[in-house]
Amino acid sequence: MNISYMNIRQFSGTYLPNDDRIIFRFNTTDQSEYKFWLTRKVTQFILGSASKFFEQQHNKQAPSFEKIISEFQQSPEEGKSNFLEEYQSGSKYPLGAESILVIDARCQITNIDNQEIFSVDFILPGGANVNLKLPMDNMQKMVLLLEQLNTQAKW
Repeated sequence: MNISYMNIRQFSGTYLPNDDRIIFRFNTTDQSEYKFWLTRKVTQFILGSASKFFEQQHNKQAPSFEKIISEFQQSPEEGKSNFLEEYQSGSKYPLGAESILVIDARCQITNIDNQEIFSVDFILPGGANVNLKLPMDNMQKMVLLLEQLNTQAKW
């Protein structure tokens, strides 16, 4: 299942210490919601891959991954308000209403309409996967959230 980057509206996440996992969810413009359990291994793999992507994207300017995230946190860019406003649950659950464990992830850079996109495949039990294609602004939002949860979890 592919989720187009233009359809993602919001990301949300919560670290659950008793489970030592993150509930990561996002909704789309058509009111669909997807919920996943992320483990430490999967979360850190995504963050490591994102860091490499940022370095490749900004090789000429050479800002650090941390600097890019810091600038995003402080900038009043358009579209950021959807990330900061209260998360609104979807009314449709294409994969079901319960969170699904992500057993692995694959990340790569793809090119769509002459724009480099960060592609994340969430590998699910039984061999299914959900693919997110994220341009830089959506990727920054997701990474910022995962970084905060990673820090909260003390991973």
